[in-house]
Amino acid sequence: MTDWDEKAEARKLHDTLGLIGLRAHATAVGFVQLCAELLKAGVIDDPAVSRIKDAIAKDIIVTRTATRGQEDFEASLRRRLDALLPTQANATEHDSAIGTPDTLRSDLGIDH
Repeated sequence: MTDWDEKAEARKLHDTLGLIGLRAHATAVGFVQLCAELLKAGVIDDPAVSRIKDAIAKDIIVTRTATRGQEDFEASLRRRLDALLPTQANATEHDSAIGTPDTLRSDLGIDH
């Protein structure tokens, strides 16, 4: 993600969501379930799910403070998003790709 306007928009959306309290796990769980239901009902398609995952990734990327290992972090993040919101194209690849809390901490560069 290199477009500065895109980053600014993602930052603005992140800040707005934070201000209204939409950073909770319950909201995220509901959102994942909503996407699954809409996909199953044929209301959204795989490209829509991919755009949703791109929007989530942009928000996480613009709020990450560490820049070391950015490419590895982004690849790991996208694998995890694919596991949470699989499409028809990648559903079989991501049975347990979310990983463990320890691998996530490592990917984020957080010490225990």
